[in-house]
Amino acid sequence: MDLPLYGDSYKPAKEPDVKEMAQVTLDFLDVLNIQKTHIGGHHTGASVAVELAAEHSHRVNKLVLSGCPALTPEQGRMLIENSPYKELEITPDGWFLDAIWDLVTKRYPPDRMDKAYEFALDYMKAGTRAEEGHRACFGYDILPKLRKIKQPTLALCGDEDVCFQYHETTLKYIPHAPITHYKRW
Repeated sequence: MDLPLYGDSYKPAKEPDVKEMAQVTLDFLDVLNIQKTHIGGHHTGASVAVELAAEHSHRVNKLVLSGCPALTPEQGRMLIENSPYKELEITPDGWFLDAIWDLVTKRYPPDRMDKAYEFALDYMKAGTRAEEGHRACFGYDILPKLRKIKQPTLALCGDEDVCFQYHETTLKYIPHAPITHYKRW
């Protein structure tokens, strides 16, 4: 499923937080009559998955966390205050199109421009609100929640992922997760 703001999901009236995104996920599962399932998430989605596993453990069988942003509250505040994740300004000259393309092509090798294109489209669907999910996860106090996870958990992170610097913290706070690293492409 797409989280609020992303892909073809709805755009909430106000900036959502991780707990609200977790509730939307629970509502989605309820509509599908899914009482318990495996949950996986990447970056912001990993934060939502952590919230679900920690606070709604009866709904989560197993957990996969990709690039989990295991930030201290201080690190989160610093990222919010000094972050490149600023609101996108859409201007008549179209500079934002170049900015989006520059952002996404740094994440994909030259032979995967099809994936870069898909990512750019999803980014543009969120419009000026594309970075709200990042701010939500930077403002989420994840470390105490990681300690509460009891489900079998796979925590992985690529060595070139922006969250790689937090991967060891994720593993430290979920000691039963196997140590997993992967190389980009």
